[in-house]
Amino acid sequence: PMPGAVLTRVASSHLRVGTFQYFAARGDEEAIRLLTDHAIARHYPDADGALGLLTAVIDAQAGLIARWLGVGFIHGVMNTDNCAISGETIDYGPCAFMDRFEAGKVFSSIDRFGRYAYDQQPDIAVWNIAQFATCLLPLIDTDPDTAVAKATQAVHRFPDLFAEKWLSVFRAKLGLRDIGTPEEDGALINALLAAMQAGGADFTNTFAGLAQGTATTAFRTPATFDPIAAKLNERHAAQGGADTDAMARANPTLIPRNHQIEAMIAAALDGDFAPFQRLNDALAHPFDPAPDDLTAPPKPAQEVQATFCGT
Repeated sequence: PMPGAVLTRVASSHLRVGTFQYFAARGDEEAIRLLTDHAIARHYPDADGALGLLTAVIDAQAGLIARWLGVGFIHGVMNTDNCAISGETIDYGPCAFMDRFEAGKVFSSIDRFGRYAYDQQPDIAVWNIAQFATCLLPLIDTDPDTAVAKATQAVHRFPDLFAEKWLSVFRAKLGLRDIGTPEEDGALINALLAAMQAGGADFTNTFAGLAQGTATTAFRTPATFDPIAAKLNERHAAQGGADTDAMARANPTLIPRNHQIEAMIAAALDGDFAPFQRLNDALAHPFDPAPDDLTAPPKPAQEVQATFCGT
């Protein structure tokens, strides 16, 4: 037997894409109409009907996924029943924050094919949104073909919208002011991420270290970072210096690292809640300086390879 607990989730609502699917699968158009009206009133009062709701949810999801990627967060099971239309993160599943950067990193013990990997999350978001659009079709237009055309046009906005929000998130993380083209800055960001993967770099410590001049120490093979550091220095010089204020706001020094959570749970099972209190207190201020032992990446033997619902 394991000790039990009550987890209370607080959010602006618990409406998910799956909530709409529940009624759509039964052909209950009146229920979908009532749910749509409620969702608009509660979350997006400026939305114009079902198509406006779809557009608003697309915007919210694009921003949410971009921010997830910005902190190395991996949602374990991003299915439609775990996709809140409010754009909040309330259904985590077997989630985790990355330590060492891997674009295809998966933590969920049931995700054997990488469907919900770090770099697949934007594509899965599009799939979820397409299911949401399908539920709303009868309300978007009385003519089925017109409804499909309007919904398709809205859903097809997501990739460009996400790319714009992703670029904004990572420009801030690198201290880049908006003087370069999206193509140039995107290439620089992706070059850094590729170097991080090749050099075994810790995700959080790399970005936190950029503002402090210590990013090299986050790499297992520091020389991998040197060419990118030179390019970053050139880019910062061209804009009159790094935007350190933006970097400080965009790069947490502390994340809930999996090996620390495992240690905290083990201690709690033995009746010692001090590690939990310490970690929880520190995580309330993730952008402040934190103790070295809480910011240190796990040693190879400490790495957590899989997480489960409930942890």
